[in-house]
Amino acid sequence: MSFTIVTQLEFEATAVNLQLIRNTLRQLFSQHNMAKKIADEIVIALNEACMNIIQHAYFGKEGGKILIVIEKNNEKWRFELTDFAPMVDIKSIKAKDLAEVRPGGLGLNFIQQIMDSVVFENIHNERYQGNRLTLTKKI
Repeated sequence: MSFTIVTQLEFEATAVNLQLIRNTLRQLFSQHNMAKKIADEIVIALNEACMNIIQHAYFGKEGGKILIVIEKNNEKWRFELTDFAPMVDIKSIKAKDLAEVRPGGLGLNFIQQIMDSVVFENIHNERYQGNRLTLTKKI
């Protein structure tokens, strides 16, 4: 079943912008009558994904961009998060062992628990290079 684009969000990859993104997502999900519990969980996952991009793709440096393309069909929502940072080693992206609980580093665990599908890929074409994270959630 094909997806329809709901919206695209592009913003500077800074922690300051995360609250604006969370608020924008909550408003969008409310407009689409998404259950609040599910919407809140997806907001957590997307916030964690954006924070990981800021910290690990851009290393907290100013000037990076994140593009989020939000799509849906009758069964699922899909979120494509693209950065334009140097390509990361996808094999190095691993959730932390929950037995090693300490501050930081649990974002990928949250993302994997909340979303139904989590796919990382590198992008390299004639226009740019970067990384894409595609998250899917059945509603």
